[in-house]
Amino acid sequence: MAPNQGRRLGLGLLAGRARVSFKPVRLLDRYILAEWSKVFALAMLGFVGLMLLSDGYNRIPEFLALDASVGTIVAYLLLGVVRNLSLLIPVSLLISVIFVLATMNRNQEIAAARAAGIGMGRLTAPLWAVGGLLAGLLALLNAVLVPDALEFSKETEVAASGSSRTSASPPARPSRS
Repeated sequence: MAPNQGRRLGLGLLAGRARVSFKPVRLLDRYILAEWSKVFALAMLGFVGLMLLSDGYNRIPEFLALDASVGTIVAYLLLGVVRNLSLLIPVSLLISVIFVLATMNRNQEIAAARAAGIGMGRLTAPLWAVGGLLAGLLALLNAVLVPDALEFSKETEVAASGSSRTSASPPARPSRS
């Protein structure tokens, strides 16, 4: 028996034979995903909260002036969340990945993993996998939910204001002389 046959390489391959290991997710992967998910959830909640505050501050007075019901206002704000998810998810993903990698670097966890023979590709593999899953989710959202949310929110605006808003042309910009 060769001395390297029982030793595992970085990607779960056996040294003697090129066979893929179907082991469950490694402890390091779970740790990285747990740290990332905390930061991603906080970033998403923060951005959704800011978006709701902005929409509420800008749109609720208009809806109240038109005597719209509370249900109409809540439906419009929730549809705004769906509408803006395609913008919020990539930003939250970027911020959370940068934050997690910077925190791991500050705590010397990346240096320790590199010293143990784990490459950067293997170290960041869970983050790449989550990024790919979120890209697929975004494609699905943009194909299915976002167009329906845009249409329904426009219908909600029109229903709240009557058809007079849609037929009116936007005011002309003053010219600078």
